[in-house]
Amino acid sequence: NANAALQQIEDQKIRNAISLCAARWYGQELDHPEYAIPYYQQILQSEPTNVAAMRQMGDLYRKMEEYGDLAQLLGRIVEITDDVAVQTETYVDMGDLAREHLGVPEQAPAYYQRAIELDPKCLRAILALEEIYREEGRWAAYLDILHKKVEAVTSEEARRKAKLQIAETHEDRTGDTDTAIAVYKEVVESDPNNLVALKGLERLYAKVERWTELREVLEAQLEVVNTERERISLLMRLAAMWEEEFVKPDIAAERLEQVLEINPGHVEALTGLARLYRAARKWDQLVDTYERHIDATPDKSEKIRLFKAQGGVLEANLDDLHRAIDAYLAVIDLDAEDVEALDALSKLY
Repeated sequence: NANAALQQIEDQKIRNAISLCAARWYGQELDHPEYAIPYYQQILQSEPTNVAAMRQMGDLYRKMEEYGDLAQLLGRIVEITDDVAVQTETYVDMGDLAREHLGVPEQAPAYYQRAIELDPKCLRAILALEEIYREEGRWAAYLDILHKKVEAVTSEEARRKAKLQIAETHEDRTGDTDTAIAVYKEVVESDPNNLVALKGLERLYAKVERWTELREVLEAQLEVVNTERERISLLMRLAAMWEEEFVKPDIAAERLEQVLEINPGHVEALTGLARLYRAARKWDQLVDTYERHIDATPDKSEKIRLFKAQGGVLEANLDDLHRAIDAYLAVIDLDAEDVEALDALSKLY
């Protein structure tokens, strides 16, 4: 029907429109590019600046893997069109072609940059340059293109991901700790539960020994993490900081008690708690901690050590001789020949 119409219609614009449809049907739908090309040639002969025909013909060349002809055609398109959107897309196509098919990847960045000059939010060109600069290790250029990416993406989530890339690059590649911290903080301000940004701040605050900020970030992570293992790890770090950096043993002990609420048999928490209670001369709490540790450990020698320590505190610090005797008797139940426990019992009796 289209070919019949072409024999009857004289208006060249209408003829070109029909020919464009016929070329597309032959080239794309019927997979007969050899029939499509003459239509495009006829269109361009009568209307050399018909960009729609050129773009369709370019798609056909791409399908046929005629990359040399495609490169020439794309070059013509950018020369004759005033449509900025068409120019932008064509320059990106030229960059892809140089990079992937023509064996001249070094020419691709110039085409992508030209596209970005025409449209600063051309995401295709931005993503291509991002990949190129990352692969080549050109970190200054990589950071510049990531900043363009922040402005080009449309969703807040994509914007945060781009900012995380910027922060991680400053952290790992340029060594600009202050800038990395600032960008991670921007992400946290827009998404307080962003664990990637919080962990980034954790690493950097620890590196520069900014203890107050580090403590705040760890506290924030406690509200975000989901697993018991993660919570225990954070609580142990916080306990160590409260003990060593801020010299607040009471708060450190509270954190360790939180660990034991999650895992009553956590040996490191029990050991740390015993140390804190002994230093603070909180003898009743120390005895209770020993008891919990005894219940938690399956190790016979460790139980013996803990019973002895418990007996010593009950005798020397609490003057509770009956309970001290019970502690040493528990040692004898485990090892009837323990000289230290036998000697302590003889003195107590």
